Amino acid sequence: MSGNLGRNPAIGIRTRATKSSDAAWKAGHLAAGPWLMAAARTGYSGGAVTVVLALLLLTIGHDSPIALLVPCSATIAVIALVLIGTRKANQASRAATSPTGVTRGRSK
Repeated sequence: MSGNLGRNPAIGIRTRATKSSDAAWKAGHLAAGPWLMAAARTGYSGGAVTVVLALLLLTIGHDSPIALLVPCSATIAVIALVLIGTRKANQASRAATSPTGVTRGRSK
């Protein structure tokens, strides 16, 4: 992630904290970046494993509920990573706009 996409009305983590200023937008997205990349990698990996597993099960003629376990698990993991990233973005955005640079509430 290059971090070059500035604050805009369409794309990005759009919370009250991240939209409060350009500095908050940038800080929030930089903090969320690793978590969002992990979510993307998890989603792509889960999709690839699902395709391979489905083809394997079709080839051997076996119908198994395990074929649903992989995509469901990957989806849950992606949602969790996006939520963590959003929380990190909010914390960093609040710290960027706070006069002391310290967030209110929980620190982690």
